[in-house]
Formats: sequence, structure tokens, C-alpha cells
Amino acid sequence: DLMMRNPFSGFGLAPMVQPANRGMPSVLAVTAGALLLVAGCASSGATSGPTTSTGPIPSASAVSPMSAPPSVEPPTTPKPTPPPQPGDPTFDLVKESDLGNGEFKNEYRITWTEPEGAATDFQIYGVTSCLRESEKNQGTACITRGMKIPKGKLDLLATVPGDKRTTTVSWTVNEVPVGPYFGILIRARGPGGSSIFTIVDTDQVCWACTY
Repeated sequence: DLMMRNPFSGFGLAPMVQPANRGMPSVLAVTAGALLLVAGCASSGATSGPTTSTGPIPSASAVSPMSAPPSVEPPTTPKPTPPPQPGDPTFDLVKESDLGNGEFKNEYRITWTEPEGAATDFQIYGVTSCLRESEKNQGTACITRGMKIPKGKLDLLATVPGDKRTTTVSWTVNEVPVGPYFGILIRARGPGGSSIFTIVDTDQVCWACTY
């Protein structure tokens, strides 16, 4: 074997000692150590940053949710109601005029009561037949409180402004003092509708009578 001179002897360096085996395992060992070092640095870097303590997490019940603002409903306008029915009616013959040929014109005054400002006007009707005419009702009123009046049995005699409490109506009769109407009714009207009728006057049932 040839003796090789140490190239570093002139520089005061110790000669390199070659391992008895080949150099590949040493390289692998160094590489593995480097990998471990990188892995160690990565692991160390993952945990070396500052940590922040979040403290206890409050429970859901401890957090007050924001409540929705209360809904405000617009004010409602009360629906108008019908005025009260007229009260305390009176019905009086105030004038009788002879028209000749056995005919007469009778004029009647009607009065009633009603709260001030309750009605816009009043309507006065004549009932054209005795609605309760029967033998069993002989001598009783043709019109009674609460009975239904067919529209076909009503004649409008007058419409009076709401601030009035009296008016006159008239019609023609013959020598037999029986008028064309068997009852007189009045009702009040307003923005909310009409009141029920008030009986101003009513004839009596005369079952056996002929006119």
C-alpha cells in the first residue's frame, strides 16, 4: 500500500480519521439528525408562541339576548253606532180643513226627544195597513213594539233635520174619519246608521169594520 501524505499537516491540523466503513452511513446519520432538528424546531415553533388564556366560557343563560322593540299598533277609530231611537213622542190633530165634496185635510203635529247632536235627521213614516188585523187581536194595537214592518207597508211622510224636535204631517180623509195610515213611526239617522222605529201613533184592530 502507498502511504498518502496528510495534506493538512502543514497547517497544524489534525489528520482526519476515516471510519473503517464507507461514508454513506455517516451521511445518513447526519441527515437524520438534521431532520430531527428541523422537526424539533417545527415542534418548538408550534408551541413557542405566546398563549392566551380565554378564561371560562360564559353559559348561554348568562348572555342576555337583545329583545325586539315592542310593536306599536296604530290607534283604531271606533266604528260609529246608530243614534238612539226618538223618545216621548206626541201626536195631535192641530188643524182640520174642509176641502168640499166630503173631503177634509187633517194636519197633525208630532214631537219627540233626542240627545243633542246624536242624529243628522229624522224620518217619519205612515204604515198603510193594520199589520195585526185578525179576529183574535180585535181591539188591540195594529202596531206593537218589536214587530217587523215590511218596507212595502211604509210611506215616507217627512224628513226632518237633526236639530229639530217637532214637525207637522197632513193627509186627506173623507167623511168617515179614517186616514190612509194605521200607524205613524219615527226613526233617527246618523253616520252609524238608523235607529229602530218609535211608534208615534197606532190605530186599533177593528176586525168587523168596513171602510
